[in-house]
Amino acid sequence: MDRRNITPWKLVFSLLVLFSGKAAAADIDSSGTPERQLAQQINQVMDDFRHSLEIQNYPLALKEANQVVALFDGTKRLKDQAMAVHNLGKVQQFLGLHLKSEKSYQRSIHIIENYKGVFAPELLTSLNLLGSLYYDNSNYELATNAFRRAQHITHRNAGVYSLEQLKFIDWITLIDVNSSRLKDADKQQRFYYTINVQNYGEDDPRMLPAMNKMADWFKASGQLREARRTYEKALAVIEKYELGATEKLKPLRGLSTVIFLKGSCCADAPLGEALQIVMTDPGSDHVDKLDALVHLADMHMIRKKGGAAKKYYQHAWDRLGIENPLTRELFGTPELLGVSRVEDVHKAYYQTVERRSQMNKTVYRMNNKDQGSLHFAFGKKQKAPLVSIIGEPLSLCHSQALELAHTSDTQDLQQYFVDVNFTVTSEGSVRNVSLMESNAPTRLQRYVTNTLRQVRYRPTFHEGQAVDTKNIKLHQTFSTDNTVQGVQNSFNRTSVDGKRAASLGCQLLASRG
Repeated sequence: MDRRNITPWKLVFSLLVLFSGKAAAADIDSSGTPERQLAQQINQVMDDFRHSLEIQNYPLALKEANQVVALFDGTKRLKDQAMAVHNLGKVQQFLGLHLKSEKSYQRSIHIIENYKGVFAPELLTSLNLLGSLYYDNSNYELATNAFRRAQHITHRNAGVYSLEQLKFIDWITLIDVNSSRLKDADKQQRFYYTINVQNYGEDDPRMLPAMNKMADWFKASGQLREARRTYEKALAVIEKYELGATEKLKPLRGLSTVIFLKGSCCADAPLGEALQIVMTDPGSDHVDKLDALVHLADMHMIRKKGGAAKKYYQHAWDRLGIENPLTRELFGTPELLGVSRVEDVHKAYYQTVERRSQMNKTVYRMNNKDQGSLHFAFGKKQKAPLVSIIGEPLSLCHSQALELAHTSDTQDLQQYFVDVNFTVTSEGSVRNVSLMESNAPTRLQRYVTNTLRQVRYRPTFHEGQAVDTKNIKLHQTFSTDNTVQGVQNSFNRTSVDGKRAASLGCQLLASRG
């Protein structure tokens, strides 16, 4: 789940919707001259406010929002007063005036409580934004309280299974994840799914977004058996109701990632079906087809099936042509895809600490009977840090990086770097790794080079042929900004799959016991 960023467009849209426009002022009793003058004044300031938002002059919009609040304070229009105060809080939040924004939201809530009661649906918008404000300031307890109250209000007004509460459940899940309460987060997402079932039925086509979302959650949280089952259930619904082949694309791609993470056969099969759908769909454009080709080729490459990968890369090359700028973006330099297997993460670590490959060390994948999550059974139990992976561009295990650097403070790691030189072969593997410069402890340096030897790259192509690329330089840092949630562009989804594999391997390694 992504953080809810306050963008200028979202700000303008929500403010204009919340303002009731000239109608709010027109409702003021204008039978006398003072009231009529006040109505005209409110209309004028609100017009100015809207214009300031349109030209993105937010400091001026803040001044005008304050003027609107002051004008409504002189009336008995509590509903419009609450809206005005809420909008003031939104502008303040956008400008980073968080304490003032908090007070505005709280005042708006208090006004609504006084004229509509403590369970009024009108409270939901301000509670939602107040919770997001607390979240942005890492005050998770107050944020949870705001979202829980909003959820309770939806229960009181629309029932326990009201769809309106879904956005609050997502916020609470996000807080639970950031607070390392993964079991609580899992309960929230399962309840999210149950709400949809109660409203639509188990196999209703309207369940597809919830099915894909639930499967994505299972995938992200390592519940791979449940993830696969849910993606396959979504595909069955699409087939049953003949919803169209393009509806299959999302679950097929998710299913491919799950099969890849499980180390099962064959992760490329769902992507092959997705490619066929895209190629035959008249609504698919050039980029859609290119994306499907490259993703399938990348999956073959990361699974060490170089021959099949090169065939699809060649198709992509032929579609682009040598003069296309995308050709250089995709094939001009090697692209990091990630580790081929979860076990590669463990291999890199044990090669570091014991200086040789430990073939007698076994990684056990054990299915939890309740959730199908993965656990790692080996060695001494450690407490895993809040994030499982660390570092850019390579994804390293956070716990093991701390251990190898002889520190318990993540901030200590961030001062280190490792510069290496290596070759990416035409088969996507890494060879001839040499250390250039580093200020990191020796074992941390070795950990970087051993991990690099395990990863796969999309190779460079020259005149349509994969070639070796020598003297590749990599600057490894130990940033905590490493995430597997998003994608930078439409052509590197497999690199995200590789990060997920690294993350899963690190979680299993850190929880050994």
